[in-house]
Amino acid sequence: MYKIVIILWERISNGYGCGWALYIYFLMKLRNQY
Repeated sequence: MYKIVIILWERISNGYGCGWALYIYFLMKLRNQY
């Protein structure tokens, strides 16, 4: 699960350079699941 998030974040950061917002969004989504 976390590997997928990391891969997505790396792709986003490489493509747009500002993937921190989406990274935090994914973290909050994962937190809400547990």
